[in-house]
Amino acid sequence: MGDYMTEQETMKIPEEIILNGFPIKTDYDNTLLADRTEYGEYCTRRMTIVQDSNLSPYRSALNYCHELTEAMCDINHLDLKEHEKQVVGITIYQILMQHKKFFCRKDEV
Repeated sequence: MGDYMTEQETMKIPEEIILNGFPIKTDYDNTLLADRTEYGEYCTRRMTIVQDSNLSPYRSALNYCHELTEAMCDINHLDLKEHEKQVVGITIYQILMQHKKFFCRKDEV
């Protein structure tokens, strides 16, 4: 336990995943945080997770898991409250990080 992401590692954020048969793409925008104070968002119409491109690797990974939860709720018609979505997103992140040999890579910097 206590096996967390270090500064030398980042979570693999895929360009696209399949969620319940639907392709969910990942895109980046450098104005989300500046314009709306949002780290990211799930766009229902585009079926895309959009993240601010200026996030740290840690914040980007955590935010991706939260937006993935938003996508799961949308596709499955789940009516979770925002704090419940945050708990699920953090739990997904913790699972990925505790099993990082399957989900992480070394930075190529």
